[in-house]
Amino acid sequence: MSSELDRQHIIELLPFWVNGTLSQDERDMVEAAMAQDPSLRQEAEMLSLVRATMQQQSDVQSPGDLGLARLRRVIEDSPQQVLEGRSRTRRYILSFSSGLAAALALLAVLGNFRASEDVYELASSNDDTANIVVSFRPDVTQASMASLLQMHELVIVDGPSAIGLYRLSPLDPEADLEQLAGTLRSETDVFESVDLP
Repeated sequence: MSSELDRQHIIELLPFWVNGTLSQDERDMVEAAMAQDPSLRQEAEMLSLVRATMQQQSDVQSPGDLGLARLRRVIEDSPQQVLEGRSRTRRYILSFSSGLAAALALLAVLGNFRASEDVYELASSNDDTANIVVSFRPDVTQASMASLLQMHELVIVDGPSAIGLYRLSPLDPEADLEQLAGTLRSETDVFESVDLP
């Protein structure tokens, strides 16, 4: 690094030295440079005066150029670290978006409504005769649950209970519950148990 670049680096650190926000190593480096270069000492005194004036005027914002200069220095010193940080942030946002989409899809399946005589009512009811009681495997994914419920036109009307049981109800009130329960029992990768009340 040339002496001109070293000096520029010290000039960029001066505002942070005045604010007392540098690490010990950076502070030592700035103070050593100021001891050798009187113009850096004058610059620091001017910045101290500006800082004192700004603190007296509470409605004035701190200048953004100083923070921008430090940010540019960080990017120039380690651009790969900045890119990796952006990549991690992007992966987090994509992961969060995917999880949110899956949760919304499950809610859409679970929140099905049944229409009767132009009045919408929730699919849940106290009528146990039209329900199948199931327990899901602990390792089953929401996507698998949602897919299976859609495939068999089922909605969750109650659950989970204290012991993890759900009541499922077919959208078709004329559906053969015995046959449907038998079909669900074969889905051993999703269900631990399937029973009729």
